[in-house]
Amino acid sequence: MFRFTGPADDGTPADRPSLRGRGTISVAAADGGWKPTFVWSGEALPVPGHGGELPLTAGAEVRTPEGTPLLEFRMRGSRQRAYRFGHTPGGRLPAGAYTVEWWTARDDDGARVGGSFGFELA
Repeated sequence: MFRFTGPADDGTPADRPSLRGRGTISVAAADGGWKPTFVWSGEALPVPGHGGELPLTAGAEVRTPEGTPLLEFRMRGSRQRAYRFGHTPGGRLPAGAYTVEWWTARDDDGARVGGSFGFELA
């Protein structure tokens, strides 16, 4: 199994509660290629006046170097201040080079963090 992690993003505006995140993809050998699992993690503060709930939506796309999307991940749910959740789709990745674009958004105010990173499977 291999794991590739992008740099953390702490890009929320100063006038909004903190939202930090990181995207990680793990791949394990499987029939027909590599089986990916994507994990979003980080820390977030709820928006004042919206209770203790922390509704988050997260997504990621795995693309070829030419920009062709191969797999897409989407998750939504309420989490705690230190959040972590993941998704394993049914698709497989063949050997090759890839770029992952990931993001996490706080549903209450639309604050969003994200980034991208590359990896290669042989």
